[in-house]
Amino acid sequence: MGQLEEKFGRAGKKGEEGEVYAMERYRTAGYEVIDHTQNMFYQSVGIDFEVVKNKKKQLVDNKNNLHYSKGKIMIPIEIMKTTRKLGWYHSSQADTISHTYLPHNLLLYYSLNKLRKILEPLMVSGKVKIKIVRKRCKMVYITRDDKRFKNIIKELK
Repeated sequence: MGQLEEKFGRAGKKGEEGEVYAMERYRTAGYEVIDHTQNMFYQSVGIDFEVVKNKKKQLVDNKNNLHYSKGKIMIPIEIMKTTRKLGWYHSSQADTISHTYLPHNLLLYYSLNKLRKILEPLMVSGKVKIKIVRKRCKMVYITRDDKRFKNIIKELK
């Protein structure tokens, strides 16, 4: 049992499975992968692992949370974890966010800073809906094929 499963139960186990899958996908794509999943400092700042390719380093925060809705791939963005605690959208110090969906062997990724530059004005203007989940968590859901994000969301092949 890993530390996420110990701390968060079933949700933690799902997260760990996604991290293991994502690291293997990056290795297969030719990246050097440095695992930080057991390092509590890195975990506390939203970093699961580091990837290096062509001397370029990226700190990655993986989310095993892609899902389908009405035939579209939905990417959940956690704005607020609770009424007083920022979600990973604000708190993660990763360069890259990757989202996995294991049943379909899918890994999507994007630059967190680029997402913030596009998403923030859309949230402020109300052009993207912020949904309340579980009475206190604020989420935004974007689709993989949303034209506003098409230049930043990529699939790792």
